[in-house]
Amino acid sequence: MGDGKFVRVTVTVPKSLLEEVEEVCEEYGYTRSELFRIAIRRFITYLRMGQKEVGVR
Repeated sequence: MGDGKFVRVTVTVPKSLLEEVEEVCEEYGYTRSELFRIAIRRFITYLRMGQKEVGVR
């Protein structure tokens, strides 16, 4: 991780979730990519800490 190489991925999310993402990005000054990278890293850490049930599916 952190090797500076980026790969483009495509994800499908509900429109309402994307609207929330856009609001947060605007409010906190993140790009969409930055926000998704942060969220993914934190989610992985959460899972690795033994929190198997997250209640979002």
